Amino acid sequence: MKPPVSLIKILMVARKTLVEMVREPQLLAFDFLLPLSFVIIFAFGYSTNPRLATYRILVYDQGGASSAPLLDQLAQKAYDDGRPMFKLEQAADLATAEDILKNHQAAALLILDTTDQGQPSIALRGDAAYMAFNNASNLLNNALQPYLASLAGASLPIWFIETPLAVRGPLSDFDAFAPGMIVFAILLLTPHTAMILGRELRMGTLRRLQLSALSTAEYLTGVTLAQMGVALFQVILIFLCAVLAGFHNQGSLLLAILIGWLLSFSAIALGLLVACFSSNDSDALNTGSTVAMLQVFLSGAFFAMPSPELFILGHTSFRLFDLIPASHIMIAFQQVLSSGAGLERVAERLLFAAALSLIIFIVSLLLFQRTQRRFR
Repeated sequence: MKPPVSLIKILMVARKTLVEMVREPQLLAFDFLLPLSFVIIFAFGYSTNPRLATYRILVYDQGGASSAPLLDQLAQKAYDDGRPMFKLEQAADLATAEDILKNHQAAALLILDTTDQGQPSIALRGDAAYMAFNNASNLLNNALQPYLASLAGASLPIWFIETPLAVRGPLSDFDAFAPGMIVFAILLLTPHTAMILGRELRMGTLRRLQLSALSTAEYLTGVTLAQMGVALFQVILIFLCAVLAGFHNQGSLLLAILIGWLLSFSAIALGLLVACFSSNDSDALNTGSTVAMLQVFLSGAFFAMPSPELFILGHTSFRLFDLIPASHIMIAFQQVLSSGAGLERVAERLLFAAALSLIIFIVSLLLFQRTQRRFR
């Protein structure tokens, strides 16, 4: 039995789109090399910094006996697996300690002294642009606050004790930040998809297609099918590149690839939506890049964004930015890649992401027909 005519047309459009991409190496480079370059650069910047490292802390102690209890507490601080958080070393003088900090041979310098009233004085120095200092200073702050409160005879009104939900977790800063970087890399499909359609508008291809019986749905579905084929290879390469660059995957790599492929569909659908309001490939590329970056920031790929809760659906708290499919994908990536969660843990998030992506795709079909061409 022959397939429906509409399916044949969809496949023909998909073939046409793929052939055009193969004939233009710069488009393939945009699809593959650009995302991979971001992952590699990110790996070089963060993979050498362990997430649960023992940080070398220089101590310039002028407090004498009053500093001993604090130093004992810091020396006893350890992670859940028993590794010490800090390696304390006495600094002979401030000038030498400052040189060590500048060369990043130590994470931080702790200066201890005593005030005229006999109270301990604590100062912390380090390079704010050095990731090890940022991590160590957070750990030191968590250790110092209860100690200072006890010296003042006060108790902290609220003190959070962090208990990991999973035994496994990120082993380096690259492990912690890689899910967001992968989201960013995949979302680059948004400007690329918009650019493909913008070029067709500029070259007048759609006008020629008006003479055929090709519908908007068949054309955009064909383009989407071609992009999804390219996206599958792109997602696989991104994950392989991340693993080869030192990423420690804690979950199912196959599940992570499927989640990334779902994000690809969301990015492509948004690219179609951008094309509805573009007149050429330049406009489409610029607008698509802006939309992609907005998704990156609002989804929490780079840092957590405050977002008010709207309602609870199933077991999921739906917040304002959860209307973006990438937000659900970002959470799913973190749970699978960093905590080793399985499909049952992220299934609800993936269903929401798929539903939102499908809605964007359908809206794109309707808008494109109204704004760009009139099919029979």
